[in-house]
Amino acid sequence: MKDKLYNVIFPIWLLIFYPLYWLIVLPANFLIDTAVLLISLKVLKISNIKDVYKKTILKVWIIGFVADLCGAALLICTQLLPSNLVNSSIISALAYNPFSNIWSLIITFIAIIITAIIIYFMNLKLSFKKVDLDQKAKKKIAIILAVITAPYLFLYPSSLLYNNNEIDTNITEPKKIESEFSGDTITTRIFAESQNYTNTNFKYIDKIAKVDSEIINSNQGSVVNMNISTEFDESTDINEYKKWAKQCSIIVFIKQPIIDEVVVDLKNDDKESVCNLTYLKNDIENEYGVKLEDLQDDSNKLQSILDSIK
Repeated sequence: MKDKLYNVIFPIWLLIFYPLYWLIVLPANFLIDTAVLLISLKVLKISNIKDVYKKTILKVWIIGFVADLCGAALLICTQLLPSNLVNSSIISALAYNPFSNIWSLIITFIAIIITAIIIYFMNLKLSFKKVDLDQKAKKKIAIILAVITAPYLFLYPSSLLYNNNEIDTNITEPKKIESEFSGDTITTRIFAESQNYTNTNFKYIDKIAKVDSEIINSNQGSVVNMNISTEFDESTDINEYKKWAKQCSIIVFIKQPIIDEVVVDLKNDDKESVCNLTYLKNDIENEYGVKLEDLQDDSNKLQSILDSIK
C-alpha cells in the first residue's frame, strides 16, 4: 500500500500549525509581502520607498503570518462545535471542500475577512506607526496589504489533495446504496469504502445497505454513532463484521483526531439490532501500545495492527 493512503485527510489550513510547513510558507509570504509592499509604495508615489521598506517589511511579514494563524484558529474552532449546534455536513465541508456547502463557504469567507481586518489594523498601528508617511498613505497601504495578502488558500478544497490513485474522496458509490450514505462525510466513507482506507478485504461490503454517522459531544469527549444496515443470513459470520468495525474505527481515530469513541450499531434488513459495538481510542492505544496519531506517518505499523485484528 502506498504511504500516502494513511496520511490524515485534514484541512489545508491546518498545515499552518506545522513547523515543517513554515519552511515553505514563511519564505513565500516574505516574497509576496515584499512584492505587494514595494508595488504599493510605487503606485502611491512614495519618495522614500527604500527607507519605508526597510523599516516595515519584517513587521508586515510577521503580522501577516500571525493573522493567518488567527484565521486558521477560527476555522479549527468550527471543527469543535457540538453537532447539536452545527450540522455535521457543514463542519465536514469546512474541512474538505467549502464550496460543497453554502454555509461552509460563507464561514470560510468570514474567516478570511476577519484575517484581512487583523492584517489591516495591526499594520496600521504597528508596521507604519513610526514611518514618515501621512495617515492617508498609511491606510491605503494597509488596505492593499489586507486585501491582497488575505489567506484565500482557506478556500482551496483539501479533498483535491487526495483525489488521486491512492485515495479518492469522491469515489462514485454503487448505485444500490449511493443515496443511503449520510452523516459526517469522511467517517461515513471510511465504513462505506473500507478497503480504500484499510487495505483489507471485507467480504460483506456488498451487503451493506446503509451507512449513517453522527458526531455528538459529551463530557467524556466526542463520540461517533454509526448506524449500519446490512443483509444478514444464516451463513453470515458476525466476527467478520466485528473485525471490520474495529479496523474502520482505528482509521476514524487517525483521520478524525478529535474523536474519542466510535459506536457501531449493526442492524438487519428489518432494522433490528444485530449487535452493538463500542471502541474507545484510549483502549485501542493501550491494546497495541501506540499513539494512533503516530500511525499516520507509519503505514507499515498501521497495516500490521489492522492485519492482526481477528
